Amino acid sequence: MVIALAPLPQRVHGVTEPLFAPRADLPRGLHVELRPRDGRTAFHRYESIPLEVAVSSSRPHAYSIELDYGWNDVAGAVDFIVSPGESVIKVIEGLHGYACCHSRRPFLTTTPEVFRYNLTDSIRFVRPGTYQVQYRSREVFSGDGVRKKPYTDRGDVPAVSNVITLTILPDDPEWGAATLKNALAILDEPRSRWVADRDRRRWSAAFGPQRPGTRVRRLPGPAATRYIDAGQALSMLDTKEGIRERVRRLQMPSERDWRLTKGNGYTAVGDNFVRLSTRPDLVAAALETRASDPHFGVQFGYVMLWIAKLKQREHPELASALRNEDNGTYASAERDAFLSARTAVLESLERALVQKTGVAREMTADAIQMLRREK
Repeated sequence: MVIALAPLPQRVHGVTEPLFAPRADLPRGLHVELRPRDGRTAFHRYESIPLEVAVSSSRPHAYSIELDYGWNDVAGAVDFIVSPGESVIKVIEGLHGYACCHSRRPFLTTTPEVFRYNLTDSIRFVRPGTYQVQYRSREVFSGDGVRKKPYTDRGDVPAVSNVITLTILPDDPEWGAATLKNALAILDEPRSRWVADRDRRRWSAAFGPQRPGTRVRRLPGPAATRYIDAGQALSMLDTKEGIRERVRRLQMPSERDWRLTKGNGYTAVGDNFVRLSTRPDLVAAALETRASDPHFGVQFGYVMLWIAKLKQREHPELASALRNEDNGTYASAERDAFLSARTAVLESLERALVQKTGVAREMTADAIQMLRREK
């Protein structure tokens, strides 16, 4: 088995022009339906937006779809197109890992393959308004999908969905306070996370290598869905109270995991709670406050989250859904923003280090050393 890194396969493209559904006859017999999971089309600005995609074919053996998610660079290669993109921000592109190499491409049938996404895992709406969203998969192949480069070559069938229209409502402080209270109650239930982790292992196995003739349900069960939705709800709340709680709940790698890579690399921090925000100023401030705690060991993964928020705070254009990552100007601006944020974080960490002792001091000193090497 080989561990590989590649650009994140799921991408967001903001556009300024209206979106239109594809012609009904192209490609013939293939159906890609994008829909809100619960049927709603109006959402609060700080509310997660769960979507489902159903992919099917009325033509037997005409199309196949890659399902070995996590085992090649094709599964999960999908795009969301959003219009108008001027009022939308997206994740600053990074890397994802996958174990190489396996491929599983079943034929599409009249029984849809259903996938769940949270649109707000990838974007945030900066202002209320009406937006169009469309989905495009690069996982669909003609015939059985056998190719010379099965682990990297994208699908050759244009699999584009219908267009849905979403209404983003103005902020509602009372709704936000109630949502925070409900989310925390669910996340703090003693068995909730254990049930969700157990279910996650089951449905994740549905995307990996399987014995011939087996079929595992890929969607989480009701209890796991409830826990996941609570986490999504918390990760959306860009209020002061919500952001403070999001940063507090960031899970650090264990001391044992940290020591395995000490000085030579880093174990990434799960960033679901702070990956995206319309208030990078509040997130950066909360991250700095936690880093200054004398008992908190700052690891390099945490430092990179902090730098990302400072980059967005000082250069909001880097998070624009309209940006083009392939443009050399973007790469240059991103690098300049990184260097400026790096300096600010180093100065803050060096001040905090004076108050730390024991493992917390050792971790923070290691993070400082690694950051100094990032030129």
